[in-house]
Amino acid sequence: MRRVLSAMLLIVAGGAAQAEPFTHNYDVRFAGLRVASATVQGNVTPTSYNAAARLEARGLAGLFTSGDFNASVRGTRTGPAGFMPQAFAQVTEGSDASRLDLVYRGGMPVSAVSSPVRAADERAVPTLSKQAGTVDFLTAVVALTYPGTAEEICNRSFDSFTLTKRVRIEGDGLIPGTQSCRVIYRKVNPETLQTRDPEPYTLELRPTTDGQFEVARILGPSEFGQTVISRTN
Repeated sequence: MRRVLSAMLLIVAGGAAQAEPFTHNYDVRFAGLRVASATVQGNVTPTSYNAAARLEARGLAGLFTSGDFNASVRGTRTGPAGFMPQAFAQVTEGSDASRLDLVYRGGMPVSAVSSPVRAADERAVPTLSKQAGTVDFLTAVVALTYPGTAEEICNRSFDSFTLTKRVRIEGDGLIPGTQSCRVIYRKVNPETLQTRDPEPYTLELRPTTDGQFEVARILGPSEFGQTVISRTN
């Protein structure tokens, strides 16, 4: 369950107007049941960004996940909607408490440290040099939903890598006659870079006070039924 909640957080959060702090709250439901809540807050300027996220299991999800988790990232801006991480951390609470730290240099993760040290029978950490050009999942969150025109939001694409997991988000454009996007979520083998299991999601947009758009709701499939992620503020 925690893996699924992490994947959901990848496409949950929000951006902010330039040089202004933001706090966004989200409700996560599987098959109509509320399973988690998430809060993402931070700050984006023309040259830098930082963000922090907390996800808490709710209802029946608490029976399956080993703990809530927090994540944080800081990095630099590379363009109107471009973000390049410098340092990312994720801390999982509960019975399987752990911490992951990723350090980036020039757009490539150069250090991945887990605490406690990963056991010998756990999945090996992929070759970091093969992950050049990827971002951590929280940077992906900010990049995907940073406010912009509907067309800009609906055409953003990038790869996210967090230790043993790599996924690709591919914007498939604005759905004609709507204020919604189709986004394709694909798992990527971090060693061979082969993609598999395409899953379509819908991003429902809403206008902001300055005439741009932001993501208000995400709908898509999961192993537990249809997922609906709604912004609540």
